Amino acid sequence: MHTIGRVVIMWAANVLALLIATQIPGFYIRFTAPDLLLVAAILTLLGVTIKPLLTLLFGPVIILTLGLGLIIVNAIVLKVLDILSPVVSITNLSALFYSALLIGFVNFLFHTARR
Repeated sequence: MHTIGRVVIMWAANVLALLIATQIPGFYIRFTAPDLLLVAAILTLLGVTIKPLLTLLFGPVIILTLGLGLIIVNAIVLKVLDILSPVVSITNLSALFYSALLIGFVNFLFHTARR
């Protein structure tokens, strides 16, 4: 039950982060409530499955950059989300970078507030 609650909190953080990220020029979500909730669920699923593998793969880069390499991991996860979901459109590299930074920050805040 503990992991289910953790995933639900992660999903809520992703809903909020995606809602805020739509304010970034170049980051678009076809804006209906079911689409936002579905995209957040896909992002949560990617965060649970792919993100740990990428973090392990980019471990040396993350250590050498003192944690800033996590932005690269978040950007890759968002690019995969852009590829998987026809509702999400990330048009340029700066939008990808800023949205990865923002979504990572919101997830960090939710993670630290939960403790």
